[in-house]
Amino acid sequence: MEVIINQPSITCRMFETRHESSEDYERRCHVCSAPSNGYHFNAPSCSACAAFFRRTVTLNRKFECSYTNDCRINYAMRVICRSCRYKKCIEAGMDRRAVQPRRDSIMGRRKIKYIPNEIGAVVQTSWTYPKVSSQYASADNNDKNFIVLDVRNINTVSKDVLTAVNAFTTSTDSSNYVTLDPNFYVNIDQQTSALPQTSYFTQTSPTVSDGSSQGTSFVSTNASTLPPSSPTDLNFEPTIQFLLNEEAKSNERRKILYSERYLSELLSDLDSDLPFSKEDLRPLKFMLIQKEMRPMILITVEWLRGWPYFGQLNIKDKTVLLRCCVLYHAILDPAWLTVCLGYPTKFVMQNGMYVSMTKDSKVGWEDEKDINAETKEMLYKPLMERIVAEIVEPMRNLDLSHTEYCAFKALVCWKGSYHLSSNETRELLNKQIDALFESLDEHYRKLSYDSGMIAERTGNMILLVANVFSVGLEAMENHHKIDIFDLWQLDSLLLRLLKFRK
Repeated sequence: MEVIINQPSITCRMFETRHESSEDYERRCHVCSAPSNGYHFNAPSCSACAAFFRRTVTLNRKFECSYTNDCRINYAMRVICRSCRYKKCIEAGMDRRAVQPRRDSIMGRRKIKYIPNEIGAVVQTSWTYPKVSSQYASADNNDKNFIVLDVRNINTVSKDVLTAVNAFTTSTDSSNYVTLDPNFYVNIDQQTSALPQTSYFTQTSPTVSDGSSQGTSFVSTNASTLPPSSPTDLNFEPTIQFLLNEEAKSNERRKILYSERYLSELLSDLDSDLPFSKEDLRPLKFMLIQKEMRPMILITVEWLRGWPYFGQLNIKDKTVLLRCCVLYHAILDPAWLTVCLGYPTKFVMQNGMYVSMTKDSKVGWEDEKDINAETKEMLYKPLMERIVAEIVEPMRNLDLSHTEYCAFKALVCWKGSYHLSSNETRELLNKQIDALFESLDEHYRKLSYDSGMIAERTGNMILLVANVFSVGLEAMENHHKIDIFDLWQLDSLLLRLLKFRK
């Protein structure tokens, strides 16, 4: 594998001819010395440097040089320091004011979030690229949006290869080639090791200093993603960070929908891992639960839509995932809120309401207009007691952290929908779960856990998944009984979502 390391050196003028005419001087890019096709942003430059400058200004990106702010910038290099490249753009005469603001198309554009670029300044020296036997060429259909790469010479890859969001691979006539979107990138560490064909690698979208990456996608090693069109624009975000971001969004929505605190208090508490405090809890009214069921389902839908691959699935697989997520979120969210806010005396629902779990208290179990106390306890108390015994108490015994809970919640949803999904989606879910465990392992190692503790905690989480599946079956049976015998009026959308069919 060829390794190119970005090292500080003298400027790229050593690549230039000392004696050149004024006309030749204007025909080359003043940033990277590539052939120039004219003036861009008031300076002679090539289209690549112009595109880099436009992205940097439009997205307000901030870069930091890993060396001495005097890196060599030349079009022949595979790795170029972004900080020094931007600095040279300014020195060449490019004007930030000449960059027009972003224009959305009629159909809109995909929203991408970015994370801070502290990682970006560190990874510049870790770019390496596999050798390819031929230059980039457009696909057979002459679609300039894709490139075809020869990957026959790829023998070794990194253990932690990271691939870009939504970077799909599509096979061509030859099994030795893959087609991919050149706007996405791959990073391979300098220390490489051979991986079997069954290994998978992940990639994240480019990041900048004012947000976070959207997510993670996966391909197998027999369809390797290769060289980026702009490798210097890459940063990384673990799968767990994406899940933490989505959980934070769900908590914010719950605060706005169900909390009765003042707006100033809501805004000052946006970083909390929980949507409620103990003071926000209120006694449960089953009629209010019925009215608030649609917003609860909507929060689950938004959580699922945050997964980058959800929009790429067919309608059947989307429906399967949605049904599983609605079922398991309705179990796990109350269980987690009970662990954090209610145990052992209260069972807390997703909307901040609670019922008493002690024998001498009837809070939440009183008679209501459409359902009496006896029916309530017959239908729901055994299920809640089982959730406490089989999910809440194990979570407490494991001392599950918020990060582990977010990972566990995703694991349950992805694993629970596996057997009902198509073969293509099953493969995707398998790779997503593999990436989740890799990200979780990295999280544990940052906490200085040894291998034995990592294996124990991961194994206990996997064993706990079976408890959730078992409780989920009972929850579905209960709702079908309520519907069949018309014991009380359930939300029609909830009933449709809980009617699983193979």
